[in-house]
Amino acid sequence: STSPTQTYGLYRLEILAAIDCAILATSSPDTIADVAVTQVAQLFPAVRVSVSLFDHPRRVAWVAALWSERPTQVVRGHQFPVLTESAPLLSDVRPLIVDNLAAVAQPTPVDSMLLAEGIRSYIRIPLCVQDEVIGSLNISSGEPRALSDHHLSVAQEIADRLAVALREARLFEDVQ
Repeated sequence: STSPTQTYGLYRLEILAAIDCAILATSSPDTIADVAVTQVAQLFPAVRVSVSLFDHPRRVAWVAALWSERPTQVVRGHQFPVLTESAPLLSDVRPLIVDNLAAVAQPTPVDSMLLAEGIRSYIRIPLCVQDEVIGSLNISSGEPRALSDHHLSVAQEIADRLAVALREARLFEDVQ
């Protein structure tokens, strides 16, 4: 008999393999990001998963891929500022867990929008390649404290692979 932990571990490996296959099968950053959010949504207690990519010179991010089980104002291509006093995302290489969004003392505009759409907790994992933050993997839940340090660890593993794949795909597109 397989324990729930073993089942989750096997499922996690299947998800990582599916992401790796998508990375190998395509050179499109959009396709890679789409596969990643769809697969991540199966692995986490999430109501929304997105990949945002950063435009450093313009200091904005845009949603490259989105999976959501709820209606949302956020759509592919949605842009938002990422370098403010309260949210220096372009340089922050640390992952972030927000356990209870309703309890955040000084919510950013993005936090306020998420809260209005029923998001109560989230994980943001920077997508880093050679110490450069190129974007983020974002996993959101409708329940407070739904995402744990274990989820953060698994998301980091996925984000590491995803960051390299997205960078390589973008470089390939630039060369083409």
